[in-house]
Amino acid sequence: MAQQLKEFGVDSQFGVVSSLTEALKVVETGGADTAVVNRFLGARLAPEHGLVPSGIVVAPSAVHFAFRPDIASSVITDFDNVVADLKREPDSIYYQGLARLVGGRAPHSIPAIIYWSIGLGAGLLCVVFGAVLILRRLVAKRTRELWDEASKRKDAQKALRENEVLLQNLLDHSPAIIAIRDTACRFRMINRAYEEAFGVNNEAARGKHLQEVLEDDFAKDIEAYDRKVAQSGKPMVHEHFATLKSGGVWLFSVRFPIRNENGAIVAIGSIATDVTEFRQTEEALRKAEKQYHAVVEYQTEMISRQALDGT
Repeated sequence: MAQQLKEFGVDSQFGVVSSLTEALKVVETGGADTAVVNRFLGARLAPEHGLVPSGIVVAPSAVHFAFRPDIASSVITDFDNVVADLKREPDSIYYQGLARLVGGRAPHSIPAIIYWSIGLGAGLLCVVFGAVLILRRLVAKRTRELWDEASKRKDAQKALRENEVLLQNLLDHSPAIIAIRDTACRFRMINRAYEEAFGVNNEAARGKHLQEVLEDDFAKDIEAYDRKVAQSGKPMVHEHFATLKSGGVWLFSVRFPIRNENGAIVAIGSIATDVTEFRQTEEALRKAEKQYHAVVEYQTEMISRQALDGT
């Protein structure tokens, strides 16, 4: 210490006394200018000797304790226990001494509300973290479900397109004139025979109203037939007039309701056959029979019919 003071330009002489109290008395009586004592005891005893503690702190590089061998173990244990007890008390002299040593105030106990707040905050964080984990799992699960639904819907749409192509091929190879219209009389599908019969195109007619595709009077007749089937919910079989590209004028048609899986009517189907030639043949036979009866009725000679075997 004398060497350190010399480095600061202070000449000093040191004396050794037997106790801290004696050191303070020497300063009090003028025997010394200052005393180096334990800070805690010095701060407590200095006023009794009319002295003022300075701000100079001498920090030793090590603190040594010496005890008799027969009591060293018990003394150290007791010392540790006392220090431990002092550390558990926020207002003990241990913390007060530390506060004076660093020139501050003794630490105070932390209010219970702070502990409760910290605990509550930690609990809320755990709840939020758990909720986030659960939400992530639910989102992942729902994402997989939506992906599966999208895949199934895509497969279903693919199957539907394949079925439509299959149905179109089937209808196109039928000689019957076939059409499917929704309940608002808009075309959904026609086959090749229908295209040839009326000079229309399947793709061009799809989604269009009857009156946008066919002649006005004929379209009104077909619309009336379709609405009758839609209202009654029963098939309709009839012959009706039509102007066909082939020159035919008579159709034999079967109209029927098309229902969805719930039984509701969603479309009207029609299958027709050109019976113009049959009607013409029937009319010709009728005329021939009428002429035959006229000849027989006014014939003056006997007329008879015989089979080839003479009967």
